[in-house]
Amino acid sequence: MVRSPVNHKQIVTSCHAVTQGSVTPESGRIYFRECNIIIERLKQCHREHTFLKFLGKCNDLDREMRRCLEMELKTKRAKSREHAERMQRRLNSSSE
Repeated sequence: MVRSPVNHKQIVTSCHAVTQGSVTPESGRIYFRECNIIIERLKQCHREHTFLKFLGKCNDLDREMRRCLEMELKTKRAKSREHAERMQRRLNSSSE
């Protein structure tokens, strides 16, 4: 089985969208509860440190958020792969 590499550009783009406020519960993006907590902490850090955020004040939270979102992505991929395998077995068994 060929594993596709993690698309870091996609993760960075989604992280940027999260921290800029364009991703909200109303937009249909639902993250793990742990990720939502980290996202809120990062947003709060950006609000409280409007200049220092450019000097790395919030970088630890940003890294933590990226790790969380990457783990979420891996979990969703695994769940989707399992579902696809179940459906493939179901189709193969019905055609025989």
